[in-house]
Amino acid sequence: MADDQQARLRLGWSPEVEAACDPKGLVIQRPSGELRLPIPPDFAEALVSLLDDDFSEQQVGEQLVGRFGPAGLAGWRKLSRYLKAQCCVCVELMASAGLVMRVEILSADFALPESPLVGAQLVKGSVIRPEQGAFCVELPRALGRVQRLAPELFAQLLSGGECQSAAVALAWQVLIAAGLAERSESLGAVVRQPSYLEGYEQYFHYRSRSDGHGKPLGGTLPGKRRGLPFPAAHHAPTSGRVALQVPRARAVGEDFLAVTERRRTRYDYADRRLHVDELAALLYWTVRAQREEPSEHGVALVRKPVPSGGAIHEITVYACVRDVDGIDDGLYYYDDQGHAFERVVGSAQRQGKLLDLAHILTARQARPPVMLLLAADLPRIAWKYESVVYALGLKHVGVIYQQLYLVATALGLCPAALGSGSSELFESATGLDRAVQPLVGEFVVGPGEPRPSDSSGRVVERYEDAVKRRDHATLRELIRAGAVCEVNGYASTDVEFLEHYRDWHAAFSDWEVRVKDVVTVGARVHLHAEVRGKHTGLWLGHEPTGRCFTADSQVWLTVEGEHIAALRESFDTFGMLKQLGLA
Repeated sequence: MADDQQARLRLGWSPEVEAACDPKGLVIQRPSGELRLPIPPDFAEALVSLLDDDFSEQQVGEQLVGRFGPAGLAGWRKLSRYLKAQCCVCVELMASAGLVMRVEILSADFALPESPLVGAQLVKGSVIRPEQGAFCVELPRALGRVQRLAPELFAQLLSGGECQSAAVALAWQVLIAAGLAERSESLGAVVRQPSYLEGYEQYFHYRSRSDGHGKPLGGTLPGKRRGLPFPAAHHAPTSGRVALQVPRARAVGEDFLAVTERRRTRYDYADRRLHVDELAALLYWTVRAQREEPSEHGVALVRKPVPSGGAIHEITVYACVRDVDGIDDGLYYYDDQGHAFERVVGSAQRQGKLLDLAHILTARQARPPVMLLLAADLPRIAWKYESVVYALGLKHVGVIYQQLYLVATALGLCPAALGSGSSELFESATGLDRAVQPLVGEFVVGPGEPRPSDSSGRVVERYEDAVKRRDHATLRELIRAGAVCEVNGYASTDVEFLEHYRDWHAAFSDWEVRVKDVVTVGARVHLHAEVRGKHTGLWLGHEPTGRCFTADSQVWLTVEGEHIAALRESFDTFGMLKQLGLA
């Protein structure tokens, strides 16, 4: 190629573009959508033919002038800028060996320099990658992109010597027009704004935005277009399942904005062990699947407390736990559909190293008992989206981080997002291929000191559970000796109140208490429940009727520490008596 004098440039349609004529003008099909240009049909037909042939941009203009006169040249100048801006055309460098370089034009400002070249070099930060036996060259905000560069020509361009052939000279001319190269005499003369991003970061940002590169972007359904089924969810191999407790909905004693104001990264863990129920509540209110809905594309949309592009929710969550009450140490996959943990099969030593790394990443400020690991199931998100797959995954991680922070704060836990992690360690601990399901986020959680509202919530949960199970020993433990008790306006001692409960539980079988609502404000709690039972024993002198009842109950509690200091209940006794046939 060094002495190739047959080198020439031609302007043509980009490989992914199809142009045709119809009675209304020019129709252009692109991966990003269809263009319809209302131009005279004869002009459109001539243009399609010329760009399918072997003419340079200047020669195309000359041909159009010859056919349509000065109006043809004016129309071509306007139309050529539009086609360049819409990424419809490319410049190809042809030599005796055939095509040696193709540059896709990305901007209307792309124009070949007129002055002769002395020397040039690629602009710093250009991204060069091999593809199908050739090279591609890109640069954020450039006016063009090299789609194909023959290795022999590329070697000559990088040799650093003077232009050795017509092909090399033309290549530099096109690269300069594309903004991918600059003249040797201007090196250092151009003052560039300082960049706060590394070259690869600039490229990632450039390719995940909608302007400047001409590539399809967003929910273009590439998987469906190729006839591929939507990928099933994938996770690490597991063995053994741990059902998690479903937390009861309750107010946390403060409004949502107060929780957002208290949100902090915290490593000041309380002097207690975290319980698995606390971890279960955190995951339940953050990433559990609430329901599935059908979509127009035949893919089930998953609804969660956090949003996700296309409701796909490609982020899977793993929990590495150590010294947590109620669960063995190890690495677990969180089943968001069934609200359960599944034990990940693998080396316990490798899994333990994840928490050792978490200790290091917290600047050794804490030894977190739980590290949540967020992995992106790329095939699922890539089925619907193009050019933004990894960028979307990172956005979803940020959304989950904030939800974890707010829920952990409301639950009285100590949350912290980590800035990095080890993909290699995660891959070795799970057996997942990082190219398919990479680790994209890490979050640690520790026990916090209980707030007054948290203490109230725990007492109420124990009270509710004891009433449901007719656990008189726990009720005796919870209700403080000397507590003020009242039922339907009648005051009683704590001993009399507990005897009242025993009589009820003895007289009614099929006992069921369904809590409808709980509101906690500091130490005061209101509990609204529906009580059901079957009259099968002696009660207040009434023989068993065998009938069932459903009645409403309202309970107001005052909590002090871990005990109930006052209890007032309003029960629909009259409604119950009517259902039993006793009134």
